Amino acid sequence: MLKKKSWIVLLLFIAVTLSAQFELTANFYTVSVTGAVINPGVYRLPPASRVSEAIKMAGISFQGSITPDLNPAEFQNNQLLIDQKTNSENPISNIDEGTIKSSSRNIELRRDGRTVLLDLEKFYLLGDTEQNPYIQDGDVIHVSFLMKQISIMGAVNKSGNIEILDGERVSDVIELAGGLTEDADLEMANLNRYDGDLELTTIDLDLNRILSDPDSEANLFVSNRDRIYIRSIPEFFIEETIIVSGEIYYPGRYPLDKFKTTLSDLIESAGGTTENADLRNALLLRQGENPEPDLELERLLLIPPSEMKYLEYEYLKSSLRERKNKVVVDFEKLIIDDDKKEDKILKNGDVIYFPSQILTVKVRGFVEHPGEYTYLPEMNYQYYIERAGGFSYHAKKNKIRIIRGNSGEWVKPGKDIIIYAGDIILVPEKPEKNYWTLSKEVLTVLSQLATLFLIYQNATTN
Repeated sequence: MLKKKSWIVLLLFIAVTLSAQFELTANFYTVSVTGAVINPGVYRLPPASRVSEAIKMAGISFQGSITPDLNPAEFQNNQLLIDQKTNSENPISNIDEGTIKSSSRNIELRRDGRTVLLDLEKFYLLGDTEQNPYIQDGDVIHVSFLMKQISIMGAVNKSGNIEILDGERVSDVIELAGGLTEDADLEMANLNRYDGDLELTTIDLDLNRILSDPDSEANLFVSNRDRIYIRSIPEFFIEETIIVSGEIYYPGRYPLDKFKTTLSDLIESAGGTTENADLRNALLLRQGENPEPDLELERLLLIPPSEMKYLEYEYLKSSLRERKNKVVVDFEKLIIDDDKKEDKILKNGDVIYFPSQILTVKVRGFVEHPGEYTYLPEMNYQYYIERAGGFSYHAKKNKIRIIRGNSGEWVKPGKDIIIYAGDIILVPEKPEKNYWTLSKEVLTVLSQLATLFLIYQNATTN
């Protein structure tokens, strides 16, 4: 049994709770939402709510777009919904998402016997708060169905479908599309319109007159299903840049002064190369241009190598080995010797890369210990093969090749061939001989020779 004091405390708690709930409920406004919404009905909202919030509770959220965001899940569990049973029996209720086309510009606010038309698009897109007022107790908000819309495309800030009202003109549509972009061509715009027989008519628009004098006859009244196209000025503004990266003091993206910026100018602007820059393997890649297609290479790629002629196969190998988009520059002559013959006029999209110095030489193939070895100037290829433990079994010593690190060129070794840092020394394998196959081939040749000898002998005897 609770003591008397405990009963008093409990009753006070219940009284305070009920009072708070009553006060909370009393501070809410009752608003009716009707028309083209998913769940028309009566809702209770705080006094600081706007018309758009009441419409959203009924299942429609325009979000500044002509295409409403229909999300039934947002209101199915709403505790502020009053007559849920009535709503569930309404023929418009519980419609699948996306089937209602609601007007965001033709909304009626009925208050105290008066009706005010609201345009939520002007609130969302233009910030006109008068088009989305605060609610009052007893308001009726009626959302009309979407009846008329046109599309506007091209050089506007918000292209797409836009709802139109009676009496609106081209300038009104441009305003709702966020206005023209900076590159809009005022002399290259037109309006496409279908007449009653669905025949297309194209009307040129004089945007200069339309924008300077909205009341002029050039500012046409728009109709349902019109299409407005506003073109951009070709190459109005193309930001032309060059990228320099790697071992340079100020890497990054640099603006291009067309036909004037040279490679040496850019290197100087970027602070010059660091002491660790590998000038021999530096690259200038022309990324902004599409190279001419190599039709011969495309043809050869469709032919099996076994069916190619000798020169065709050599062309294929050299083409595949070539670095695409590379502009040949001797950076050592350009930077160290200031040889202006190596300077180049840069183009939009060029990339200049200065790698770090590679202080190793790679030995690959049939040696005892293939891998990378410290580069020592003026040492020949034989030194690096010895460092790799010498030749292994089946090494083909007379087919050794040096692959240049900066160009991919294959060089036959010799006493006068210099090894550079980054080079690869390749020791290929000696192919194994199949003596049984070789014997059969020899026997076949001998039998053919014997047959020819017998034919010749018979011919001379007769």
